[in-house]
Amino acid sequence: MHLTTNPMMRAAYIWIVAVSLLGNGIRSYGQISGPGYVCAGEQATYTVSLSGGGIGLGSYVWTVTSGFANFTDLCSRFSSCTSRTIELTTNPGVSGVISVTYSEPGFSETHNKTIYAFAPGVVSSSAASVCYGANAQLSISGQAGGTRNWQYKVGSGSWVTVPIYTTNYTHNNVTASTQFRVRTVTSGAGSCGTIYSNTVTVSPLSVPGAPVANSGGNCGPGTVNLSGTPGANGNTLRWYTSPTGGVHFRQSTTYAPSLSSTTTYYISTYNSTVGCEGDTRVPITATIHTIPSTPSTTDGTHCGPGVVNLAASPGVNGNTIRWYTASSGGSPIHQNTIYSPNLSTTTTYYVTSYNTTTGCEGSPRVAITGTIYDPPADPNPITTCERFGVGE
Repeated sequence: MHLTTNPMMRAAYIWIVAVSLLGNGIRSYGQISGPGYVCAGEQATYTVSLSGGGIGLGSYVWTVTSGFANFTDLCSRFSSCTSRTIELTTNPGVSGVISVTYSEPGFSETHNKTIYAFAPGVVSSSAASVCYGANAQLSISGQAGGTRNWQYKVGSGSWVTVPIYTTNYTHNNVTASTQFRVRTVTSGAGSCGTIYSNTVTVSPLSVPGAPVANSGGNCGPGTVNLSGTPGANGNTLRWYTSPTGGVHFRQSTTYAPSLSSTTTYYISTYNSTVGCEGDTRVPITATIHTIPSTPSTTDGTHCGPGVVNLAASPGVNGNTIRWYTASSGGSPIHQNTIYSPNLSTTTTYYVTSYNTTTGCEGSPRVAITGTIYDPPADPNPITTCERFGVGE
């Protein structure tokens, strides 16, 4: 029996089981010989022989799964049809059954054999794009027959053959557009020669750029608001406790930890859509500033209404003074170490130490007073109008 196949089809297993010619003492069949895989459009011949020699005198009827293959020759119903040729017409990877039935008066026996069409298989990738320098994960399915190897081609270069074949293949460090396929080499009757699977392309994504860090601070222990802006090709940030290694503990553009001491974190740009992370971590610091201590004050006085000179010295960690009209609440009316208000009555203000660099202000407020004294009475007040000079 002959089978015709196409080089791009899966390997075909053809088994034709000879009929045991038991009736009238005729010898039994041995195993059918012929290729196990056949390419679509190619022909292959399969032969069944008698184990004891001789020829059965009954009829030999050959059949094949509809749509799988066609017979290319005719065999007379009553001739010694111990071999047949078929031409494979099915798709790669599909299997079919060839049957031979021997019949004579009072006896009939059928034997079947499954064959397969050569198939180069279908290659697929877990992703069409991977992060720059990441690995590509490939797999193949539906392959049948032949000797297979993975091949890849970087850019417009030449195909490179991977020596060890497995159905799942990991290609390391994708830094340029790379094509992948599986090469299948077939041989023997009904073979396809060298056939190839489909080609899959995996491209690297751009590396996300370095982020911009916005450090923050707080006056004394408490919550510090930190934020950052992702670099190019990123849409969020990953937060770490070390400049290298470790696992990120947060993924967001903001972070507000509660701290009692100054702490530095490290952020990198991340693209949550494609899963790519930048290779640069930038430090971002949450600073706990020391609160300034209370200031020292110098009150001022004036005889009668007028300008009163007041002064105060900032406490530790302060570099200027804030002035208030109340002991609590309200907004500062002045920011300086001296203040010279024009007063008509004694007035008390309240001052705090302030650090213009850190924005930290001490407490509580300290009172400072501008006193207006009443002037002494004139011992000789003028009680009448007097004229002096010409005409007095």
